[in-house]
Amino acid sequence: MNQFGLSDQNMKEITEVLERYPQVHKAVIYGSRATGTYRPGSDIDLTLFGDESLTRDVLLMIMSDIEDTWIPHFVDLSIFDHIQNEALKEKISRQGKVFYEKKKMDSAARADQSA
Repeated sequence: MNQFGLSDQNMKEITEVLERYPQVHKAVIYGSRATGTYRPGSDIDLTLFGDESLTRDVLLMIMSDIEDTWIPHFVDLSIFDHIQNEALKEKISRQGKVFYEKKKMDSAARADQSA
């Protein structure tokens, strides 16, 4: 188990789903799994950060892909910029921890890719 109370396999499965979506730049975990007060059946609260191409339709595809994994926990996904509850956004900003962050290509790798 890691700091979020998830198995390495569960972390890997969620990360692999998120990596398939270039619209997702970062995922932040919050709630009991971020604060360490989770219980065995606690859900996984994740909010996603990205650009304007990270839409509700993309969120629904990500949710579907996560549901197709063997993760035994409910994953509550949201897009941070779409959250209207300011208190929740403040809570996420205060207690959230980075769960996933897209790898940034260095300029040499970008040059190789465009050649």
